Amino acid sequence: MSTGFLYFVTCCFLWTVPLDAGVTQIPRNVITRTGQNAKLRCKQNLGHNTMFWYRQDSKMGLQMMFYYNNKQLIENATVSYRFSPDSSENSLLDLYITSLKPEDTAMYLCASSQ
Repeated sequence: MSTGFLYFVTCCFLWTVPLDAGVTQIPRNVITRTGQNAKLRCKQNLGHNTMFWYRQDSKMGLQMMFYYNNKQLIENATVSYRFSPDSSENSLLDLYITSLKPEDTAMYLCASSQ
């Protein structure tokens, strides 16, 4: 009987201003199995209308995935249908990843801007 492959997605905080950082990611780390789903939440309290999700892995470096302005998707730079963002309000941008694969292992970062 196989126990399955443990799958790691690491998230960290991306501070947009020194000391009074107003952008957080929940959860900070995700550990799950291949084939499972993950949800990452980005929340900001800076009053910004624009939010981003970035991905950084060892092969491609830092890449923008999604760009939202006023809860509207402006740019989708990801190819995979398994990655989908959702913005129910200007202060939140969720990232859903379905059917996780080993190649999804990366650092996922969020940011906000005016």
